[in-house]
Amino acid sequence: MKKIYFIKRSTLPILWLMGSVVFGQVQFKKLTEFGTPILDINNHGQGIHGNGYYDFETNTSSFTEDNVIETNAINNAGQVIGFIDDGAGSYLPALKTGGVWTALINIDHSISYTFYGLSENGKYAIGQTADDQTFEYWPFIYNIETQTMTVISSDLYEYGAGYAINNEGVGVGWLDDLPIGTVRMPAYFTEDGNITLIQTDYGEAHYINDNHQIVGNYGEHAFIFNKETNDFQSFSPIGDYDNAAFTGISDNGIAVGYSEIFVEGEGFMRFPIIYHNELGNEIQMLADVLAGFDIDVTDLDGQGGRISSDGNYIGGWTSGPAFFAMGWAVNFDNQLLGTKDLFAHSFSYYPNPVNDVLNISTQKTIQNVAIFNLAGQQLVDQSKLSNGQIDVSSLSSGVYAFKVTLEGGEVKSFKIVKK
Repeated sequence: MKKIYFIKRSTLPILWLMGSVVFGQVQFKKLTEFGTPILDINNHGQGIHGNGYYDFETNTSSFTEDNVIETNAINNAGQVIGFIDDGAGSYLPALKTGGVWTALINIDHSISYTFYGLSENGKYAIGQTADDQTFEYWPFIYNIETQTMTVISSDLYEYGAGYAINNEGVGVGWLDDLPIGTVRMPAYFTEDGNITLIQTDYGEAHYINDNHQIVGNYGEHAFIFNKETNDFQSFSPIGDYDNAAFTGISDNGIAVGYSEIFVEGEGFMRFPIIYHNELGNEIQMLADVLAGFDIDVTDLDGQGGRISSDGNYIGGWTSGPAFFAMGWAVNFDNQLLGTKDLFAHSFSYYPNPVNDVLNISTQKTIQNVAIFNLAGQQLVDQSKLSNGQIDVSSLSSGVYAFKVTLEGGEVKSFKIVKK
């Protein structure tokens, strides 16, 4: 049972497109209102905020119905998991199907629940329990067809949570076995209560697709694990980034997430990443992949949250707590895979982060390099480079946007971190 702890605004500002840039049908769109993270997105470009709905085509958001809160997941059928008002000030777990909200039954309302995931076939929901009397917090799986709640608890662990679940009822999340403190370990579990640890190092499993691939993070690395073959792939952070995590994976194996780095004066900042073996053997910055489609997103930061099951839509949000962040979304329109020539690296830059000298490699003549801070102020305007190198040692630590003009007027834009 949920008690309401906030008052929803009575009027809704329409969230219009701040930036919409297109290459063919590949598009990037960003929202301008705070508190609009796109937590989940389906194959139709329909997304979910914590208390709202998002539509990619119009790039607009709307509040949930007056009696609905905590909408965290949506599937391809348009079903949504959340909470509805019982008329007495308490909120009950509920499922929206065909535009109608229905409370879930056979649930112990003496404890609280947070729902994080919904299977594509609409059969399962997953999340975390919270018993404030016993201080127990566990993953749960709710079978919508049988209307059965299963709490995944064990004497071997102290706490846990469930984040996503596939059509076969396999859920993923984490378990903790420390009696004092928390060391999360990535794990998957099933409706019969069976628990399997993926790694015993600190980390979390964030998502599972319908091809048995699980993604998450452990230690400083992102990972992809196939539970059927036991194939475990580990991915190091890009360059000098401190850590990396995958938070979603499509059924065709496109993983998304973030890399994180500490920037002096800014604190920890996240930048969205993407991976598929067609794009290379390592994690790619999402901004760099979009640049391959001539889409300039030098201001893109934050994290990719979820990717649609067909691999076309990515929903995410800017750096900072999701509650205050602005949402953004990408539509690849079936153009990402099978287009390896776009990423042949005829233009590249390294290292990133950089200390003193940034190298720019291109087959074309560089006519100009301009450097801007995040406030949009131009700090450097240089027309000649020696051996493709530019000295950035005079820049203070922070994040900077580069615009490189090549022969013929072609412009390449990207962002670097100066250490």
